[in-house]
Amino acid sequence: MLYTPQSKIILASESPRRRELLSSVLGSIEISSPDFHEQVAKGETPEQYVKRNSLGKAKSVAKIQGEGNWLVIAADTIVVKDGDILEKPKTEADAFKMLKRLSGGAHEVLTGYCLMAPIGPQVIQHIVTAVYFFDLSDTLIERYIATGDPMDKAGAYGIQGLAASFVEKIEGSYTNVVGLPLSHVVRDLELLENKIYRP
Repeated sequence: MLYTPQSKIILASESPRRRELLSSVLGSIEISSPDFHEQVAKGETPEQYVKRNSLGKAKSVAKIQGEGNWLVIAADTIVVKDGDILEKPKTEADAFKMLKRLSGGAHEVLTGYCLMAPIGPQVIQHIVTAVYFFDLSDTLIERYIATGDPMDKAGAYGIQGLAASFVEKIEGSYTNVVGLPLSHVVRDLELLENKIYRP
């Protein structure tokens, strides 16, 4: 285990990808599903949206914690193309439109994350990664959709799976595209715990 936190870590997400990333460096963590509805507010930027969502998720899990030494980590990841937010597709046709739009160009993946403890300061940040796709044929997109992989992922793809073959290059954090900018979160976690638990 790379880093041993001073507090009990609670991940406010049921995402297996986020759980795997955090567990890889922190070891045992608890999982709690947030009760928070995600909806873009009028005039809200993608950056504001992911940060508000991560804060809302963290608050919903933090409020059901009792006294003790705990820290909640929440995150929200979206894909942005030309300023438009592409979240999880609702239908296969929706997934096709998203992937067709991402084909042959660059887009951004934004993750907002929040670290919240019962005392002390909290952290609310967002990280941006640029992702470049090769040109994708309709047949390749259709075959990918047929696997079912796009349907629970922002932008209709997961870079850690079959869609890795779509990617020409990335600029920024790879784990951010997976769903959690791990290096940033761990460093902020260490800084936050030092502020709270060390004189």
